[in-house]
Amino acid sequence: MPRFIFPTTVRRVTSGFRTAVRPNHHGIDLAASGTHQIFAVAEGRVTRSYTSSSYGECIMIVHQIKGQTWESVYAHLRTGSRRVAVGDNVRQGQVIGIMGATGRATGQHLHFELHRGRWNIRKSNAVNPLDYLEERESTGSGGTNTNRNATILSRQQRSRGEQVRKLQNKLLAVGQKLPRYGADGVFGAETEKAVKDFQTRRKIKVDGIVGPVTRNELDKVMPNYSRQLRNRRPYMRGYDVRAVQRVVKAKADQIYGPVTEEAVKEYQRKFNLQVDGIVGRETWGHMF
Repeated sequence: MPRFIFPTTVRRVTSGFRTAVRPNHHGIDLAASGTHQIFAVAEGRVTRSYTSSSYGECIMIVHQIKGQTWESVYAHLRTGSRRVAVGDNVRQGQVIGIMGATGRATGQHLHFELHRGRWNIRKSNAVNPLDYLEERESTGSGGTNTNRNATILSRQQRSRGEQVRKLQNKLLAVGQKLPRYGADGVFGAETEKAVKDFQTRRKIKVDGIVGPVTRNELDKVMPNYSRQLRNRRPYMRGYDVRAVQRVVKAKADQIYGPVTEEAVKEYQRKFNLQVDGIVGRETWGHMF
């Protein structure tokens, strides 16, 4: 999973991604009064730094992460606060502007978009940023980094999003059951039960909470699969095939044949991946 940090210290979301009320709102709004710096969510190159009637003062940054192109959008910045120009290379966490209310904005806020692929006028590549943004933690030397293991996932916290979906896929891959909802990205009662069952199997504290200990146990029993899987003769076989089959809800017979290939294609369609029936770097990365 790409590691994107939050673009501001503000966490108050005043308008979500493609909600029932605003289905054409292709990002999130983070709002607060006062002065708030805006950060680059990941290392990248500035593709736009301009003023428009809708976005107001706006910056766009393209990112290349594990072979995947992403583009982030930072809109309604304060007048004159943009600190980067087209072509500039930026580092993750670099201050690029100040939250404002320029353009078509009601009150001060950051309108932030994340696109899996390049930005386009139809916003067809837009994804929900909250599924991808991670907190930063102190490194002890005045710097910051992202650390997924620092994030606690639990039902009590109403955890949801990309990290939960990948957790659910790992649980499925190691043989836990999620019969009703599957990997839906919501940490509900079914996921909590699967976590508790896994904790019982591994003889660790059974609390249904996914912290560093439970993650480490998952990593022990979940190999770092990377072999490219495809439908060919003779059929490819193995535990990595079974892991994929459990995620895509195909018969877990460890044989990568036509049925598994079609199930993989359906998974790829569902998550807007390249639909080729091949489990390569992109699909592996999305699953786990």
